[in-house]
Amino acid sequence: MDKLFSTLSAEERQAWIADFQTWVASKFPILEDASCAWSSEDREQMAYGLNLINAFPFCRSFVADSLMFQDYNRRVTAMRRCINQVLEEVKKELSLQAIDLSDPKLLIRHRGRPTKLEQKARALEEERKQKEAETEHPSLFEEAEMKNEPVALHTVSGAAGYGTLLHLDQWKWLMSKDLQEAVDTIRDLRSNAAAAAEKAKALAEAGVEPDKVSVYAKEAAKSTEAYERIYERVDDELATVYVRLKEDSTYKKQMLKRKVQIPELRSLLRPYYDRQPEGFKEKVIQHIMDNDPPQAAIRDKHKALKCRVDAIRKYLLRTDKPNTQKRIQTMTERIKELEKLIGKTETEPYYKVLEAAKNNPYVKPKKTKA
Repeated sequence: MDKLFSTLSAEERQAWIADFQTWVASKFPILEDASCAWSSEDREQMAYGLNLINAFPFCRSFVADSLMFQDYNRRVTAMRRCINQVLEEVKKELSLQAIDLSDPKLLIRHRGRPTKLEQKARALEEERKQKEAETEHPSLFEEAEMKNEPVALHTVSGAAGYGTLLHLDQWKWLMSKDLQEAVDTIRDLRSNAAAAAEKAKALAEAGVEPDKVSVYAKEAAKSTEAYERIYERVDDELATVYVRLKEDSTYKKQMLKRKVQIPELRSLLRPYYDRQPEGFKEKVIQHIMDNDPPQAAIRDKHKALKCRVDAIRKYLLRTDKPNTQKRIQTMTERIKELEKLIGKTETEPYYKVLEAAKNNPYVKPKKTKA
């Protein structure tokens, strides 16, 4: 359902409530049962229920994700929470209907935020005025039927908002090559899981030996586990992209070259990030710091500095070399270099080493005549 419950006419609301009550009372308990085999009929019923609760804005992100991934067996608990929230919202809407919203007192402007009743009354008044204006000045153009086309992510525009339903194929350009290949196998894995589950159910109902039934049950479980792991990888990679679009300067430049509208793309990716555990963002940022070229250059510079400092220290502290004039001269040059690298305070101990070398110079023994 594309229309919101609050915008439905009285007749449409009654029809929606009747359908919703019937579905919640007779169909959803079957789906909640742990023994549900999730046959094609069960999946159709879940999709029907999702379509019903789509009439409420707070459910639309959940509905979009559920229809995209179709992992209904994992979403039953969340579906129950949505249903309870919808029931509360319906009660509120129906209680508002019992109040006369045409009362002119509700239209009087005042300081502060208007109440829900006042908001409803003002919305109805605006709708009434608009209808009157259309009656007096009819539109020059007939209302055209709009058809939603799939969003092409490489040309994401402001028209695509948070929670927009996108197919996995439309995310592929953001995935690694091996994940793209894995996504291509999901359809077959899902088909195998469904076929094996239905076969196991049919054999069990026919009274076939449990050992034979378990073969198909295990096959269904194995295929299900395989595609669920792929979905988890999709969540992880797309959530990583969400963070990189803000924190990774090199990645952002690449996206801007492709003329991607980054704010809109991040809004589409936000549901994937929201599913990640605490600390996910910090891990991605650390990975960026470890692999981003500017950060790598800084890290390489520090590494080269450390190697040079260690080499100078090793040279100054050697005791197996005589303190010749050449060595003392080289030690003096190295200490000056060390001071530039690590500072005067850190270099002070090595000046003592130099002084000790100067005070104990190597004296070349004189040749004795035979």
